[in-house]
Amino acid sequence: MSNKAGQLVIALKCGMDSDHDIIKQSIEDADAFAESFLSSTKLEKSDLFGVIGTNDTFFRCDEVWNNLDAVVGFLRQNGVEITGSDFCNTPVLNEKTALDFAAEKRVLDKLFTPTIWKGHLAEMEKAWFAIERNKRDFSAFKGLRREIADAGGEAVREDEFDRVNITIANLRRAVSDGEYKELNQKLESGGDHLRASDVLVPDEYGDHALDNLTAWNNFDKLLDELDKNDERLEVHHFLHNHHGRKSPLTEALSIEMGHKIFSVRMWRGRPQEMMALYEHVPVGERAKVPINKVLAELEDDLLSGVVKIKQGMKKGELTAALNYVAHDGAQVRGLSLKTVWENIEQVRGFLREGNESLSLEDLRITSGRHEESALLAAARFGKFDQVMDMLQESGEELALADLTARAAGEKNILEILTENQQLDTIVRPELWAHRTKDFHHLWTVLPNSGREQLDYNDLVSRMNVIALRHRFAGSQGTDTTINPEP
Repeated sequence: MSNKAGQLVIALKCGMDSDHDIIKQSIEDADAFAESFLSSTKLEKSDLFGVIGTNDTFFRCDEVWNNLDAVVGFLRQNGVEITGSDFCNTPVLNEKTALDFAAEKRVLDKLFTPTIWKGHLAEMEKAWFAIERNKRDFSAFKGLRREIADAGGEAVREDEFDRVNITIANLRRAVSDGEYKELNQKLESGGDHLRASDVLVPDEYGDHALDNLTAWNNFDKLLDELDKNDERLEVHHFLHNHHGRKSPLTEALSIEMGHKIFSVRMWRGRPQEMMALYEHVPVGERAKVPINKVLAELEDDLLSGVVKIKQGMKKGELTAALNYVAHDGAQVRGLSLKTVWENIEQVRGFLREGNESLSLEDLRITSGRHEESALLAAARFGKFDQVMDMLQESGEELALADLTARAAGEKNILEILTENQQLDTIVRPELWAHRTKDFHHLWTVLPNSGREQLDYNDLVSRMNVIALRHRFAGSQGTDTTINPEP
């Protein structure tokens, strides 16, 4: 809460005349003023930013703006911590900030000074771009940035560009077109190279170089250039934005380019960082990002050396939780890894040597953030034929629930096999001839596109033949024959 004594001191510091309304209001109640003055041991931030009287503020007064550097310096000397952000974030009157009043009064040059913003270059940039475009002068801003940077011992990237004759337009064109030869030549002439943070250098509107579709179409070329000098984009680069402008993440999502950011190449070796960025994707936008597929590949790549596919390996190495915890605390098992399924025939051979094999119970064990079963993993990696071979060896059978179950937000096995045109691995007459009711149910839950891949009448005919052979041979278990499709 502001005190009248503090406000009076500030008013006098600004050189206000004794008949100024603010001074009069400060001492209109002599007793209250005296008590406040005597009890006041220090100045406070609210003395400058608080309401004066019933409906006034210092920031309506020309005297304050003309002496703002001196006032801020004086308050700081007296222990009041004031930063430039206070002028932008603290409502002073009717929800307006000091920045709002500065813009209205056309005195932005009084607020944006090295004294006020020293050591806070990034905050100053954010505040500047929060101002309505028609009220700010970009040419003045460039000079101001340099002054503030010099005062705080900070570097301004544009200065380094200027030294080798690079403009912001040159940078934006290179990123947009994916053509870096000329830009690289200029940077190299100054002993420099393209940096990851360069894509965030703002133009006069506060926009970054990834603010257009063409730039995202050529995003892989940008990554190629950054790779040359061991530069890489981090989570904070994708979230960076100036007030009111889109961040690279928001821009990519808005033009259906989220897959460019959430890719194996972008986050190899860094799955947890990718998921930290994914938390910033609005829930309604998450369907645009193939996050589960990418995460599975990243974790598989990261853990490919943990499970050793070698002679003497044990089943427990595949079914037990690995010494790795996903970002959300989920446990990962060897049977969920692409590496294992790509080498599953060799894995089965090594297990046989130790008189072990994978059972249906083993394949039903879940793993990862979506609790995906090894059965689902096998389908995703195109190895479901190996699952069927294993079950044929063990004499076990899949339940319909195995084929229709899905991990959170994922496709089920039938949908995956349909998409991969591999339904023939499970829809085989010999597998269903003794389970005709289950087959009928299976057919009803197949995706339409899956049914189009199969000849129902041919399947039924062949299953009936098998069923009749078993019956005449005295086999048990045949429940009935199936009628052809109407």
